[in-house]
Amino acid sequence: MTRTQLDIVIPLYNHPELFNKVFDSILDCSEELLDCSAEIIFINDSPKSLQLREAITARLKPEIRLPVKLINNPKNLGFVKSVNKAFKLAKANGHDILLLNSDTELHLGCVPEMLQVSQTDSMIGFVNPRSNNATIATFPQLDGINRLNKDTAYEKYKQLISYLPRVTYTPTAVGFCLLIKNFIISEFGFFDEIFGQGFNEENDLILRANQYGYRSVIANYAYCYHKGSASFGQKERLIMDSANQKILLQNYPYYLNLLESYFNTSIFKAEKLLTGLCGNNKKYDIVFDLTYVGQYHNGTFELAARLIANLTEINNKYNIYLSGEEQNLIFHNFDKLPNITLIPPNPNRYFAAAIRLSQPFTDCDIQRLSDLAPVNIFFMLDTIAMDCLQLHGYTIDRLWRYTASYASGLLFNSPYTMNQFISRFPLKENITTKASYHSLNTDEYFEPDLEKLNIELIDKKQPYVFFVGNDFRHKYVKETINALAKDHKSTTFVAQTDDTEIGSSNIHMLPPGQLSDGQINTLFANSSCVIFPSHYEGFGFPIMKAVAYDKIIFVKNSPLNISIKKILGNCPNIIIYNTTDELIKLFNNFQNGDNSKLKFSKGKGSSGPNKRPDLGWNKSTNDLIEVIDQCIKKFSFNTLLERLEFHNNYLTGQQNAVIPKKNYLKLIKKKITAKIIRNIITFR
Repeated sequence: MTRTQLDIVIPLYNHPELFNKVFDSILDCSEELLDCSAEIIFINDSPKSLQLREAITARLKPEIRLPVKLINNPKNLGFVKSVNKAFKLAKANGHDILLLNSDTELHLGCVPEMLQVSQTDSMIGFVNPRSNNATIATFPQLDGINRLNKDTAYEKYKQLISYLPRVTYTPTAVGFCLLIKNFIISEFGFFDEIFGQGFNEENDLILRANQYGYRSVIANYAYCYHKGSASFGQKERLIMDSANQKILLQNYPYYLNLLESYFNTSIFKAEKLLTGLCGNNKKYDIVFDLTYVGQYHNGTFELAARLIANLTEINNKYNIYLSGEEQNLIFHNFDKLPNITLIPPNPNRYFAAAIRLSQPFTDCDIQRLSDLAPVNIFFMLDTIAMDCLQLHGYTIDRLWRYTASYASGLLFNSPYTMNQFISRFPLKENITTKASYHSLNTDEYFEPDLEKLNIELIDKKQPYVFFVGNDFRHKYVKETINALAKDHKSTTFVAQTDDTEIGSSNIHMLPPGQLSDGQINTLFANSSCVIFPSHYEGFGFPIMKAVAYDKIIFVKNSPLNISIKKILGNCPNIIIYNTTDELIKLFNNFQNGDNSKLKFSKGKGSSGPNKRPDLGWNKSTNDLIEVIDQCIKKFSFNTLLERLEFHNNYLTGQQNAVIPKKNYLKLIKKKITAKIIRNIITFR
């Protein structure tokens, strides 16, 4: 298709300083505008403004290479009538029109890119560039970007624009910088002068042409700075826009639905999420989702505390935020960490990456991360919740299949856990994965200052066997402790359990999850030995603690426990058994003092081959940083769109089942009207 000549039309109303800026930007683009066969047409709609007339006279000189035409209105006609005069000329001459506000500044490459994009589809009738202040065409969608100066706003745009496709199709366009093809005005007419001074006149023309299939698009790689309306005050703009919107809706009652539908598209949501990838003081903002953290203790919370605390010490590239219930985060002393910001569960802002140091267990867990950042990372600690069907069953299957397809990155706390997960859920090839043990440095589990328990048998340093676990069935505490206590009535056993089926007088039960880390350390330090009978784990914190306090620990035969024992130099403190019957025999030997078959280390457990400082929390934290870095580097806009499409399809089905159609339409109109009032589309 042969490109016609281009008329760049700039209506002027007072404000000579704006004229000078837009004119300077045009001159800066002179060479490319000449290549585009462009003519500049200024329309002076302020005939009584001496300052504007003098500014125009001073600048329009013969030595300007660009063809420039000046139209002086005999009186103030208003925006719509002034532009229609230019439309009439363009129609007669067969020219396309670029309608340009006086409060804009063109960037190099803007006009050629808009023209080229207009030729990519024969049904494109209108083209917008991106801008700092153009509602639907604003990019990036950062709070306050409309108040940034030209250079800063453009720098934010340049940080992210490479992620977007060349063209985005939209339901309408913004008149601040609008390319309109000649055949549009030739076939469908000019601006309707019923819109008076302006507002919504371009929406009317776009929708008029769209009835025949012609579309408006955004040329994402074109940019035009827009200061914002200077012709009218905010109150006056609101009144004019409201009145003209009523006129528009009489002709196109579906207009608000079109906008609301677009704002709910994956591409619009993805554009908003991209703002999280804007560097803040040359650092990315990342957020850890800790909404699952409660006011009690377990291994998952300990992991979060350890990793994040270590991250604050070695991190120099991220601004770190923790999202969760404030009182829960304070309970675990997250508020005492340096260079950390605590934020609520729904912070209403975006980050570069959202990380959950746990598996997702509900749709909300997945949706929360998706709403926070374009990059989503999950730490898969084990597959117990899926394999023990009474815990979550096939709900988990669907959620974890999602993570295998749409997560940006997946961390696993051991090769064993990684194999367990991948064998059940094949991963998409673009997902970053890493098996990263938690700290295997026993020094990091040893605490010399122990916390008092106020339990008589411990205060008096009476011997006891410490059972590690809780009331989950796979921990196998009840079955194992009952079997041992039956044959060892003179031995005291301490276990964290509330199980009412454990009733032997020599079993001391402590409420699970209620003891602090310091109290747990006290239990390890003062025990005669430790028994960890769990059938299924993703990692073995109890193993590390027992070895750190130089205790014998009996553990089930599993690939995970075998690998930990091997990494710790075939640590003799770790006694592996197959069945409860075998455990009873080994324990009998231990109780009887026959330790010839139970060779274990003497002295502090973290000494000698058991000590692995190279595999401590620094290693785990650096693995996490590596995964975050890779996920941000490999980020794909198309992958983000796929993820959001999944959410859109799933959540739309949920909403339709809840909201009756007639109420839904009312909700749409209410929401979009409020949005328009908050973000007035300023065209002059």
